[in-house]
Amino acid sequence: MYFGLARANDDDPEIASAAITKALEINPRHVASLLLLAGNLIERERYDEAAQTLAKVLEVNPKEPAAWAYRAVMAHVQGNHTEEDADRVEALSAWKSNPEVDYLIGKNLSKKYRFDVGTSYQKKSLAFAADYEPARFQLCQDLLRTGNEDEGWKLAAAVFKDDPYNVEAYNLVTLHDHLLKFKTLSNGQFVLRMEAKEAPIYGQRALDLLARAHATFCAKYSVVLAEPTTVEVFPLQQDFEIRTFGFPGEEGFLGVCFGRVVTVNSPASRLSHPTSWEAVIWHEFCHSVTLTKTHNKMPRWISEGISVYEERQANPAWGDHMLPAYRALIKKDGAKRISELSQAFSMPPSPMHLQFAYFEASMVVEYVVNRFGIERSRGC
Repeated sequence: MYFGLARANDDDPEIASAAITKALEINPRHVASLLLLAGNLIERERYDEAAQTLAKVLEVNPKEPAAWAYRAVMAHVQGNHTEEDADRVEALSAWKSNPEVDYLIGKNLSKKYRFDVGTSYQKKSLAFAADYEPARFQLCQDLLRTGNEDEGWKLAAAVFKDDPYNVEAYNLVTLHDHLLKFKTLSNGQFVLRMEAKEAPIYGQRALDLLARAHATFCAKYSVVLAEPTTVEVFPLQQDFEIRTFGFPGEEGFLGVCFGRVVTVNSPASRLSHPTSWEAVIWHEFCHSVTLTKTHNKMPRWISEGISVYEERQANPAWGDHMLPAYRALIKKDGAKRISELSQAFSMPPSPMHLQFAYFEASMVVEYVVNRFGIERSRGC
């Protein structure tokens, strides 16, 4: 029961954590709970604890495929591809064509923004079982997030046709109909999609801002973007959430960057809490450059820290600045160690703590740049 409660509240870290703790108090060897905990630890980059948790799973069942799949995920992130392959072989040892193994590996690597690798794993899964729906839908998401839109939208429609009760597929298919009504602007470097009513108001201004960001960041970080970046601006919060996460309800995000694809909320979606759409676009496109520079292999805190730092460099009114609430948190020893900064983004106790994580990460980046210079900083 507590395991089910934890799964049902995966969007509320406090409730989920309490539930999984209770489940493991009742049965410390409950495999499903241990696997859920391991997945959460991997997402928060607490790999040593995740390895210990998976070891407990393998004590109960040395052949548990999901445990070996999670080990393969950690091996890949840590650059040990020989161990990654060996762990995958172990995961498939009891059932050599188990589609869940590659699906799990790929899905969790996509959570780390390794979308190209995630795509290849989903294709391996579908080679075992062409109708395995979890892999088909995850592949659809990966394709849409890497700009392979024709293939991605076709796959979303196919998944929905085969299973009309797949809520996320229904959401995407419905959203696609909305996107067909958007206005598309382009300058060769960007494909900008906006609500037809908004495009004449600030579409060219947004395109000019993106062109300036492109010139600034590509020169500063020595990056060449081989393909245009797609930027989609949504006037409805729920459409932004569906395009970004597959379902509505993930509030609090102003924009998200997947690399070649950027999604942002338009000013029309933020009437009750106005923000600078220019700062959001500047921030998110900076991610495109730094993710390209590192081949999507960078801790979240560094990526967010650079983008917030670059906001302040472009305009003193943009980005996060010291607030009384931040000062109070620091005085209470609420600041994170650098090694814990990525966790501050994945499980913040409150929205204020999440915003403080952005500020703290940007201050670390600012210190590194001021101390060592941009030349050494951009080479890390």
